[in-house]
Amino acid sequence: MEKVYDVFISYSFDDQKIAEYICGYLESKGYKCFVAYRDIPLGVVWAAEIANAIDESAMMAVVFSS
Repeated sequence: MEKVYDVFISYSFDDQKIAEYICGYLESKGYKCFVAYRDIPLGVVWAAEIANAIDESAMMAVVFSS
């Protein structure tokens, strides 16, 4: 089964700017990224959508911060 996203980007709210930078960089190189704040439509159950996006992604990038 072909994946919808190349990269699922996981981050905390405090790291959203870093996640946006990573996403921008990866997408400029041709990778399709999933980032929750922009890819989950209004009115959708977040937990279900996150689980689906993880399943539909080939890999995950996790942003850790202090």
